[in-house]
Amino acid sequence: MLKSKNITIHRPKSQPLTLGEFQFFLAGLIDADGHINKLGNIIIAFHSRDISVAYYIKTRIGYGQISKNKHKNAITYVCSHPIGKILFCRYINQKLVNPDRVQQFNNRLIPKCGLPYRYFSQQSPGIPSLENHWLAGFIQGNGSFQVKLVSKKNRLKKEVRLVLQIDLKQLSILKQLQTLIGGFIGFRVSQNTYYYSSVSFERAAKLIQYLDHFQVMGSSATLYWMWRKCYIIIQNKDHLNQKGIDNIEKIKAQMSKLRLN
Repeated sequence: MLKSKNITIHRPKSQPLTLGEFQFFLAGLIDADGHINKLGNIIIAFHSRDISVAYYIKTRIGYGQISKNKHKNAITYVCSHPIGKILFCRYINQKLVNPDRVQQFNNRLIPKCGLPYRYFSQQSPGIPSLENHWLAGFIQGNGSFQVKLVSKKNRLKKEVRLVLQIDLKQLSILKQLQTLIGGFIGFRVSQNTYYYSSVSFERAAKLIQYLDHFQVMGSSATLYWMWRKCYIIIQNKDHLNQKGIDNIEKIKAQMSKLRLN
C-alpha cells in the first residue's frame, strides 16, 4: 500500500510501456469501456479526443479497425482478426477484474480462438491493485478528473475538492476500489448507474503517487496533469489565499474546455 507523502512539483516523464505493463493497462481498459461480442470480437469505445490512444492499442496489437461515430463524439476500436484475438487472449488472461468481462472472455473469446481452455481461462475475477497498470487502464476508460469549488455559508473563500469519479453499472468493482483507496459510492436512479468518488486530499495524494508511475494516456493524461497541478497548489497551502483560488479556477476552466473539444 502506498503511503501518503508530499508530491514533487516536477511531473514524471512518460515512459513506454513494457509488454507486461501494457497487458494490465489493456485489461483495465477493457474492463471499463470494452466488451467481447458473440463473434468473439474485442470492442473498445473511446471519446474522439482520445483517438491517439485507440491507434496506440491498434499498433501494439497489430490488428484492428478504428471507426468514427457520426452521431456521437466517439470512436470505436474493433479487433476481429483471428491472430489479434489470440493476442488479446494471451495479453488479458488472468488480468480481468470485471465479472462480466471474465464471462465474455471465457464463453466468447476463447472458443473463437480455438485455444485450449487449460491454457487460457480465468476462473474468477481478479482484484484491483496499486502495483500494476490495471487501474490506469480502468481510469482511462471510465475515470473523470474533476476540480470542484464549493461556496459555503460563513466562509469567505471557496472550498476546493479534487475528485476522481468513475461511473459503472458493476458495483462490485467500485466496492473493491473503495476498499483499495477509500472514497464514496453513490447511485444515480435516473441512469441506473453507480459512481465512485475519491473526495479527499489524502486520497488524491494516494492516486497521484500511483498515476505518476502507472500513467494514463491521451487527453486523460492532460487532464490528470492539470488536476495534479491543483493538488500542488493545495499542498503548498496557496489555496488559502485568493491568488491560489484564482489559479485553481483557471485550471478548472481549462479542464472544462478540453472536455468540450
